[in-house]
This record gives sequence, C-alpha cells and structure tokens, in this order.
Amino acid sequence: MTDLYLRSLLTVRAMLLDAGRSLRDDKGEVNIVATVLLIIVAIGLVIIFKDKLTDLLNSLMDKISGDAEGV
Repeated sequence: MTDLYLRSLLTVRAMLLDAGRSLRDDKGEVNIVATVLLIIVAIGLVIIFKDKLTDLLNSLMDKISGDAEGV
C-alpha cells in the first residue's frame, strides 16, 4: 500500500515537472508562482483523496488478480 502511494506521488511530481517546463519563458516570476501553486494544489488533492485513491487502486488490483486466477 505504501509502495502504491509513493508511485502515485512520483507520477504527480513528474506531471508537475512537465507542466513547469512548459510554463517557462521570459516571464520567470509569474511562471514560478504558477508552478508553486500547481504543486500546492496537487499535494492538497493527494492528501485529501489519499484514502479514496488507495481504496480504488487496491480494488482494481484485487479485481485484476482475481481475473488472472481464472485464466
């Protein structure tokens, strides 16, 4: 369960880094503020929905492993 949570955080981090790279241009300060706000929102969403995401991913994995046993 912890491994799944860490992978989710790393995925969100990678998405934010990609978004941050696309925001960079001559308006440095504005883009830094926008990137920081995106990071704060993403972390907040992960914290708020951590239990629901964990439950969802666990149920999906249970379903996948149950279907795999039938093969």
